[in-house]
Amino acid sequence: MVTKRYELTPTTQGPLYPPSEVLDGKGDFIVVGYLTEPGPGGTVTRRWGRAIVAADTPVPAFGDLAPYTIVRELPEELTDEDAASVLHTLPLPLPANNYPVVFAPISDPTRPR
Repeated sequence: MVTKRYELTPTTQGPLYPPSEVLDGKGDFIVVGYLTEPGPGGTVTRRWGRAIVAADTPVPAFGDLAPYTIVRELPEELTDEDAASVLHTLPLPLPANNYPVVFAPISDPTRPR
């Protein structure tokens, strides 16, 4: 069996929702980038970090922030188990998404084949 090990870089995140463009086998997001969390006085803050964010994390209205449901933080040096994780790209429709998605006609998943 051929295996490859890739280092995660701050490219797992585009907009904050969905939290990442990379998922694990459970459908949880693998985030290397901004993590949203509860702040003082009911605010939401952002900090840079690495974490597994639950697939059912709250999704706010477009333009708003909500704290991610963090399953666990990821260490800077991944464990062998984490490093061996199979990474998945986002499915359609996008999970934890708060903005409309417009596809090019050829990319539209609902078009007749």
